[in-house]
Amino acid sequence: QRQQQGEHGMPGARAVAQRTAVFARHLLCQRQPQARALGTATDQRQEDMFGQVFGHATAVIGNFQPQHQRMDHLGDALWSFPALHALRTTFPDCRLDMLCTSYLSGVFERLDLLDHIFQYDSAWPLSRRWRALAQLRRTQYDAAIVLGPVDKINHLAFLSGAKERWGYAYNRNLLRSLARRGFLTWWKPHPANVAAAAQRQLPHEVSVMLELVAQFSSRQYTNTRLFFPLREQERVAARQR
Repeated sequence: QRQQQGEHGMPGARAVAQRTAVFARHLLCQRQPQARALGTATDQRQEDMFGQVFGHATAVIGNFQPQHQRMDHLGDALWSFPALHALRTTFPDCRLDMLCTSYLSGVFERLDLLDHIFQYDSAWPLSRRWRALAQLRRTQYDAAIVLGPVDKINHLAFLSGAKERWGYAYNRNLLRSLARRGFLTWWKPHPANVAAAAQRQLPHEVSVMLELVAQFSSRQYTNTRLFFPLREQERVAARQR
């Protein structure tokens, strides 16, 4: 939330900020000393994050915290699920991969929407980062869509070798913004910047990501439901907490 405020120059919705803060605090309290990574399962079920299962999902994620202590961008990862679902629904036969940090890979591994998850951390040694990007380039992607809430990762879309690179442009430092736009083949002003200039309410990041996918696919999407796949034994264990 603080990062988004810095990018857009205006505070986000108070309700969203409070919910995110409570979610993060609960996860920190629930972190276990012997944590294990998230995995995939064939019996995954998508549950409404803001329905009955919200509390259960919060407790379950606490059991699966990796050894890393970082918690940033967890909300952005969850908010990208509707956009990923829209991409998979629109292009069912395409290869759909995700590039994310190592501490977020466990979140995306729960999805059956993705074919492969690539890990990349800016803190890695240069040689390791180069090997990760070289693996991306060997895949020869047709397109890359930057779903992150900032444009400082646009260069990764460029270095992936994707022919088309889609993302948003942010209004802030002019030279830096122009440089980061140069890594994309298609861009438009971020909806939050447009809303701030018109003194309108800032859009939620779920809708922002869906709008970007809609521009890419020339479709319209209205399903903004948030979900998190849970196994049956995890839901049972969460209810007993």
